[in-house]
Amino acid sequence: MNRVSVNRLNVFGFFVLILTSVLTVLSFGYELKADSIILVAISFVLLNQTMVGRITYRSMVFIAACYIPISWNYGHPNLTIMSALLETNPSESFEYFKDLNIVSVLVGILFLMFALFAERVFPKFKSSRLALIFFIVFILLACL
Repeated sequence: MNRVSVNRLNVFGFFVLILTSVLTVLSFGYELKADSIILVAISFVLLNQTMVGRITYRSMVFIAACYIPISWNYGHPNLTIMSALLETNPSESFEYFKDLNIVSVLVGILFLMFALFAERVFPKFKSSRLALIFFIVFILLACL
């Protein structure tokens, strides 16, 4: 592979990483802010370095995809939504699923498929020093 194609692959991987981060923030119902997108992007890159991290990434993406229909109706997760989830009975759950918008479910499925594809093209660290720098930046941004 020549140098130009490697650079294009890196740019494509970075673009897919940012797009996946934006979609993940939106899928949880939060507003788009630069710090949220950067934190999610760094999290995805760091998680993609190990097998346990990749399983964690897939779990997070699955939860985000399942939460899309809820976020379209109720917004970001909060204590009210969690308490309602814990105190619901099967008949209320059936009523909720019956009233779901099919478009939001299809968007959730498309997001899940895109995010699982995106995992394959995320940039990878070639050195542990670069991973440590990204981890320190993540910690600093998370503290703000």
